[in-house]
Amino acid sequence: MITAPILQSGIEVDLPKTHTVKEITEQRLVVTIDKAQRIYLGNDPSTSTSSPTKIRKQLKHPQDAIFLRCDETVPFGSFATVVDSLRVAGFSNISIVTEPISERRR
Repeated sequence: MITAPILQSGIEVDLPKTHTVKEITEQRLVVTIDKAQRIYLGNDPSTSTSSPTKIRKQLKHPQDAIFLRCDETVPFGSFATVVDSLRVAGFSNISIVTEPISERRR
């Protein structure tokens, strides 16, 4: 799990909270699933079927990391479908973005 303050985009999501996080500093391609289960590539709306094609156009190398931000209320099945579509398209370096538990909103 990673946490990345620089990954904050215009897409509002409540990230899952975890104890194990690694702060990252590099800019990478970000896929977001919001509360309504809409998918975004960066800040642009996408679909699970069109995302892999759009990602290929943006990544310089297929092994580059993709950061996946997902609202904590999204059903696991929806999350798994997005991850599966990325893996089927040949992307295996997928990092899940979380927030440290100490930063949990009250």
